Amino acid sequence: MEIEFEDIHLAILAVTALLILYADHEGFSYLRGTRELLSLKKTKSLHYGVWAGLVGMIATGIVLFWPERAYFVSEPEFLIKMCMVFALVVNAVLIGTLSKISATIPFAQLPQKTKRLLFISGGVSTLGWVGAAIIGFFFL
Repeated sequence: MEIEFEDIHLAILAVTALLILYADHEGFSYLRGTRELLSLKKTKSLHYGVWAGLVGMIATGIVLFWPERAYFVSEPEFLIKMCMVFALVVNAVLIGTLSKISATIPFAQLPQKTKRLLFISGGVSTLGWVGAAIIGFFFL
């Protein structure tokens, strides 16, 4: 039985999606105030796990992209997907900084600017991951 890079790519996506769902559950509990503070150790572990998944998706994506690169670079859907992946990378850096806040300051005590950043970061993450997956599954 031969394992294809596409299978590895999808397996990484599945594991990363589970990590993201768990991290989002934790974050949503923090935003709602049902958890006053989050565990810094758990938050860091989830962040590094999602980072590893993102890097794995990019690495396997490059392997899948390379043989058909002339085709992909001419497809607007592919370019949109790459913009989403870029936004995920930038957002992952921001989330790393913001996640430390959730372990030290209750959400209710955060300045409005910080609350907005948390919501924007969550939105970028959701749109990036869901959008990239939809484009990958249905358009490419």
